[in-house]
Amino acid sequence: MLRLLFNNWQYKLASLLLAVVFSLYIYYFGNYQVQATVSVPLVVQNLASELALSDRVPTDVRLTVSGTPQEVNSLKRSLPRATLDLASLTNPGTYALNPKLPELPNVKLAGFVAPVTVCLERRQERRLKVEISHEGSLAPGYLLSDETIEPKEVTISGPEQAVQRSEHVVGVINLNGRVSNIVQAIPLVVRDKDYAPLLVDSLTVIPSTVHYSAQIKPVADAKVIRVIPVLKGEPEVGYAVSEITIEPSQILLDKKLAASRSISSVSTGEIDLAGRTKSFTVTVALDYPFTPPVDVPRSVRVRVVLRKVESEAANVLNLTISLENRNPDYDYLVRPSLIAVESEDLVDLSAKERSAVRAVVDVATFGVGVYRVTPTVVLPSSVLRLRMRPQTVELSVEPHAASSSADGASQPEPTGGEEG
Repeated sequence: MLRLLFNNWQYKLASLLLAVVFSLYIYYFGNYQVQATVSVPLVVQNLASELALSDRVPTDVRLTVSGTPQEVNSLKRSLPRATLDLASLTNPGTYALNPKLPELPNVKLAGFVAPVTVCLERRQERRLKVEISHEGSLAPGYLLSDETIEPKEVTISGPEQAVQRSEHVVGVINLNGRVSNIVQAIPLVVRDKDYAPLLVDSLTVIPSTVHYSAQIKPVADAKVIRVIPVLKGEPEVGYAVSEITIEPSQILLDKKLAASRSISSVSTGEIDLAGRTKSFTVTVALDYPFTPPVDVPRSVRVRVVLRKVESEAANVLNLTISLENRNPDYDYLVRPSLIAVESEDLVDLSAKERSAVRAVVDVATFGVGVYRVTPTVVLPSSVLRLRMRPQTVELSVEPHAASSSADGASQPEPTGGEEG
């Protein structure tokens, strides 16, 4: 059998190569007609300066063309642009426009080209102050100081409704483990009143980045003490805490005093969340477990960001994160404390099975510090696919602080009014 297969193998191989070459020649240079779908880039032109796109416009147009294989392949390589001319549109509204197609050399349009929907609003601008959000903590023994931002205000420009919803412009700086000065450009994100990002393509920030600098100094004769917020009560049903920022987030304490009191953090007074639905900023006193020196801060500003929890449906569960294997010598804070999980497999669960679904973080291996961790979701074996929002949470671990001071310091109360 093998002898028959390999008999005159040179001629058989030559025949195979000739067949392949002939097939390729016919495919690329044949004179027969084929149909193919080609995507060409779509460019928007002549948008009036007083108008803005309120919805995303497709970036390409799909065309069905006919021609020889060589002509179709040539078109795919060149990819001419289609245009969407908005010169005739002077008022807000929703329009269906036919894109202007490019010249299609040697090929014919063989199908219908759908019109493109364009949604326009009045363009609006507003000025907003730049806010800096700090993530993580500096290396132990270092202090952040002399922060500068340039420019301090930026212009928001875009569709009227999106601009009206814009309340904050935030740049995020990661401090985790840093020991040297910071000089960098920080991209800015527009957020609404609850600090949720506004994902509108035509909403622009001018300029889109700010120049940020700060000094990070080692502290020789003082100890850096972190400030820990104390929250009381729960927001209105359907709302959850998504972010907490503290200014200042750390204070300096004489090393001898800190050592004698075994203190590495100080708590704020209670911040009442009961029944709240909106983000807020409050000035609150610090709860020192002793009478503090005159040169240390007595209060801090705390910003609490609340977000509306996604409504539960048959395929969605909102889970409060529980911490396992706590060390009694530590205090733990996780934020946000609530995550949403989504899966079509949840639809088939019984009420008992749904109530058994949990989100947990095992804190047994975490010492003092700030960590970005992924919660573990405990699920029935029938749930095979899952989407979790957010995918990570921030875990803060601090030495356990005494609940009352040795010298009878009283429980502080918020010292200032709230800012919306």
